[in-house]
Amino acid sequence: MLLAVAALLAMVACRNDEPGGHENDTRLDIVTFDYDDGSASTFTMQEHEDSPLITLVAPGVTNLKLKKGERTTLHYYELSAESKYQRTIKVNYSIHTIFDTIRVASKQKIDEYTNNPIQLKSVWRTGCFININALAQYTGETRKLGLIIDESTLHNDVVDAYLIDDILDADGLFYRRALISVYTGNLWQKYHCSTLRVHINDTCYPDVEYYDFSRPKNIE
Repeated sequence: MLLAVAALLAMVACRNDEPGGHENDTRLDIVTFDYDDGSASTFTMQEHEDSPLITLVAPGVTNLKLKKGERTTLHYYELSAESKYQRTIKVNYSIHTIFDTIRVASKQKIDEYTNNPIQLKSVWRTGCFININALAQYTGETRKLGLIIDESTLHNDVVDAYLIDDILDADGLFYRRALISVYTGNLWQKYHCSTLRVHINDTCYPDVEYYDFSRPKNIE
């Protein structure tokens, strides 16, 4: 089964823009929620591929209704750096991020889904996460969205996966930004493949058939 989502993007909590001083210092990163101690929330992130894990502490950010390990996107700037790998930040706002674990199905099952095209902005790996920034059609209805591995390729050196966005015959109203982060650790930990090949039905780069991502270095 795929993850069913009713809406693709929502601005939530934390918005507190302050004028002046930080316009050129702000960042927009997909991060992992760690914990909320009642006075601050703590997140972790990797800037690219296998770069070191960085801890972000956000004073005053609480009650985000996120579970430990869940992904979200923060728009923020740095207040101080306690070390190379720990920063205190000011969060301007957070953006709902579609978070799921990579799935496995037969190629026949994958082909049964009606795969609505997206408009891809970027796709990248950070650690065991495949992250996608795209525009997807908004419907206001539940849809099936997920990254699915073709099970027949699991024992290959290159494993094929497909991003599926099935809007379940709903009317696509307009394109809206979707931030997606998919955990792939279950693939790398169980199988000894070297590459995850992600196929995306994309109208921006229709001639690009797939994107290859190497095995994370910290996986045995």
